[in-house]
Amino acid sequence: RRVHGDTLLLLFMSDGAPPAVDPATIDNAAFDRQVVEYEQQIRESDVLSKPYIGELTPIAALQSEFENGTERVQAKIVSLKTKYQHIRTTRPDGNCFYRGFMFALCEWLMTLAPEAEVARIVKVFEDSKADLLANGFDDIVSDFWDVCMQTLRRIRSRTLDHDQLVENFRDPAVTEYFVYYLRYLTSAHIRKNSFLYDEFVQAMGFATLEQFITSEVDAIGRDADNLQIAALLAYIDVGASIAYLDQSQTPDGGISCIRIPDDKTPVVHLLYRPGHYDVLYE
Repeated sequence: RRVHGDTLLLLFMSDGAPPAVDPATIDNAAFDRQVVEYEQQIRESDVLSKPYIGELTPIAALQSEFENGTERVQAKIVSLKTKYQHIRTTRPDGNCFYRGFMFALCEWLMTLAPEAEVARIVKVFEDSKADLLANGFDDIVSDFWDVCMQTLRRIRSRTLDHDQLVENFRDPAVTEYFVYYLRYLTSAHIRKNSFLYDEFVQAMGFATLEQFITSEVDAIGRDADNLQIAALLAYIDVGASIAYLDQSQTPDGGISCIRIPDDKTPVVHLLYRPGHYDVLYE
């Protein structure tokens, strides 16, 4: 069984100390039912007809989408509108976190990122191929690295505009390669830092770390949970904020937004609803 929500938040704490979590504040039964219902909707829908990256849409559109939702969800959408203005959907194919995260990161690199951060992050990706090969990955990673670096180098040289970025992430020959490559980076970080993750992997019911990676990281169509997100962000050394639109209770009834890690300013903002991630814009 996968672990959701606050269970793995201590991975995100800069000092390694687990936060105080009151289990009574989490409506697990309702949350799990919503996960099952959402995943069933995905199976029944024509996923392949949906764009990998959607158009920029006002947050208000969520109110129409959830007009029959619970009062708790409706209240969270109202709260979300005070923090964010727009949303961009991603294809709900089980790869949405990796695709949405990378698209949003590229947007940030093209617009708001300081030049030093652009250079640093592109270098992280440039150096990552050698890192993967040195840690036992097959030479095939080079093919995925080549495609990713074409986009990132154009971002660094300021020769890629936003329309071209959207076009790239809607092209299967590019967007799927980014998904694969981010999975490799996530897998590498977890393996190299197994002491951080072993306990949590066992708590999730996996006999070994390798079993978890094979089932939950390497497998295409298996989207990221908190552990994978923390690992990828640590590899690239950036922060993200995730807003949780689910049935969990919050003290004020509003949306819960979590920074990962908690000591970094988020450069990517995502909306999580059971089984799916979209991109948010302030």
